[in-house]
Amino acid sequence: MDPPVVLAVDGVRLIVQPHVFDASARLIDVLRNGTRSKGPKIGCGEGGCGACSVLVHRLDPVTGTVHTSIVNSCLATIGSYDGVLITTSEGLGNSKCGFHPVQEAIAKRFASQCGFCTPGIVVAMAAAAEQGPKLLVPAAAAGSTLGITAAVDGSAARAVAIARGLEGNLCRCTGWRPIIDACKVRGH
Repeated sequence: MDPPVVLAVDGVRLIVQPHVFDASARLIDVLRNGTRSKGPKIGCGEGGCGACSVLVHRLDPVTGTVHTSIVNSCLATIGSYDGVLITTSEGLGNSKCGFHPVQEAIAKRFASQCGFCTPGIVVAMAAAAEQGPKLLVPAAAAGSTLGITAAVDGSAARAVAIARGLEGNLCRCTGWRPIIDACKVRGH
């Protein structure tokens, strides 16, 4: 029998026993059925909508630094996440411990309507805020999938950073303007 997978979800240790979820189980299924986390959702189930996005923090044993990445949990298998920290939108902030600045910006700019996509967008914005200038890659300067264009005032880098940060997320209700405005408030 395979050993259990041990990870932390929103700061809480989780031991995934192989008789409950085998190593090929999707991370989203473990999160939604094996924890209290309900933020990540199955939208498309193919990694194209961002509703299942979570932050993954891995320790590099050589350098001792923690590398953070955003992952579509509908595509990830639990066996690949032994020893990592997973942060969902609930782990970023909530009504009990206080909201993350990204969550506050979303609320203040009315950047959520039905709320289905909001946790994934919050996670994407938090990752973008953490990565900052790393999102500004030359290939992205020509345009973006969201159709954000740079103003004449020199905001091209900012527009590219916002577009790169939100790539892979879909919102069908709110529209992108309030979401982009919330990103601008956060200083992306």
